[in-house]
Amino acid sequence: MNDGSEISDMVWILSENLITVFESFSLIWYICKMNGYEPLLAGHRKIYISASLILAFISVFLYELVGYEGIWAFIYVAYYFIFSLTVTKNTWSRCLFSAVTAELILICINALLTNAVAIVWNIVPEELFAAHGLFKLLFLIMVQSVHIGVFILFIRWFGKSEKRLGAGQWILTVLMLVLSFVIIAMIQLAVNNTILSDESKIYLMTAETAVIVTDIVTLMIFDALNKSNAEKAELKLLQEQEKYRIKYAENVREQYHEIRRIRHDMKQSFAVISAFCSENNNEKAFEYANSCADKLEKMCRIIDVENDFANAIINSKISLAGEKGIKVICHCTTLSFPIDNEDICSLIGNLFDNAIEAAEKCDPEKRYIELSLRCDKDRMNLKISNSICEPVLETGRLSDTSKANKKSHGFGVQTINSIADKYGGNVHYFEEGAYLCCNVVLFSQEKCQT
Repeated sequence: MNDGSEISDMVWILSENLITVFESFSLIWYICKMNGYEPLLAGHRKIYISASLILAFISVFLYELVGYEGIWAFIYVAYYFIFSLTVTKNTWSRCLFSAVTAELILICINALLTNAVAIVWNIVPEELFAAHGLFKLLFLIMVQSVHIGVFILFIRWFGKSEKRLGAGQWILTVLMLVLSFVIIAMIQLAVNNTILSDESKIYLMTAETAVIVTDIVTLMIFDALNKSNAEKAELKLLQEQEKYRIKYAENVREQYHEIRRIRHDMKQSFAVISAFCSENNNEKAFEYANSCADKLEKMCRIIDVENDFANAIINSKISLAGEKGIKVICHCTTLSFPIDNEDICSLIGNLFDNAIEAAEKCDPEKRYIELSLRCDKDRMNLKISNSICEPVLETGRLSDTSKANKKSHGFGVQTINSIADKYGGNVHYFEEGAYLCCNVVLFSQEKCQT
């Protein structure tokens, strides 16, 4: 194809390679965003740039080796999948979904725009591929622009922050997209390697369009399921928060009655001590006073982090642990970190529930829980450790619960993870001897934005 504006070979090779590099950066950006990994953060930028340049090298190498990749495009899918799985550390189903959709979007847009331009300008696709002119350069820029637009739509629809699909739904979506990928690749191979009439090309392009429209409709259905599942999860989270509000009110009422009872007992104790003193029985008076002091210390052990909701949930859980014969050690500073009351209650409540459940299984003399809370206005570090009877981690994650209601138990872990995500933090489980430790780090909204 000669459009009267041929570009020199050196300039064309440079332009084509720059477009390949740009495409590689946009693809890795899409993979990162789909898996909730911010590629432009200071700690992630080098990984993002390195992965993009490696992809650009693979693209140039494959193009020089086989020309049109065809089935070889699965190499790209494998690269995206390995990158997302190792770097973003997301679930395999979501990593596979992002890898397949990235390549499928690329193939669909390239195929549709190539065939559309070929039909409109009455040329064969091979002429367009072989062109080195301004027309081809503008065509490539148009293709990259459409890529970015579709990537943004997919991130908005299926980005990690909106993910509520179950594993089965993700698998069905991936299978549908893989099938579409194969169909469109076969059609494109037929168009490129067979001499066809214009009418036949229109039929094949219509078939490609029908496949893409079917995919879009299916994805819209899954998007509706996504929103429905998100609403269910939100409702369950609200129910969890309401449970802790009720618990807070009950704890305040119990503490009020406890204080009234202590005041009444103190009056009686002072009367007994006064009687001993009037009889000059100082030894009995000291002994009784010390006994009262010991009882008072056990009854009135109060953790105060200067947050009523946090105080209520911590003290109620300490009381619950005490009833089960579990010794609790607390190292807490003032809760100066800006966190919603519902979130701090859900976070501490679920962490304590998991710790109590595990410690209760140990021998009575080995039941321990240790809570550490350190924070300032920018960062909160919450660590809870509990004794365990046997190792409970499987390759860095918690093993399945022994509870009959596994979904209910799993929701507690999901709640902890969702709160960490909300505050741009992380959750880390590890074992230290006979203890399981869970370390939660949260960052303030202002800190996350910087």
